[in-house]
Amino acid sequence: MSATHTVQDATGVIARADGGDILIAAGTTVPGAVSGYATGCLFMDTDGPGVSTCLYANIGTSTAANFNPITVDAD
Repeated sequence: MSATHTVQDATGVIARADGGDILIAAGTTVPGAVSGYATGCLFMDTDGPGVSTCLYANIGTSTAANFNPITVDAD
């Protein structure tokens, strides 16, 4: 059995790439056009308004993030 993973500090960062860019993060505010988030980074909005708007992907660059919602069909 594997153990449950807990975010270790208040930053919300869950995983980083070898170069230091964030790969997975969580929090209550989706990041804006900031640096430090890898292209493809997943961000989980923990107080999002609904199932279809709680997961975001960075389609921008590591120097200017551009998080867009990943839409989930709720059938």
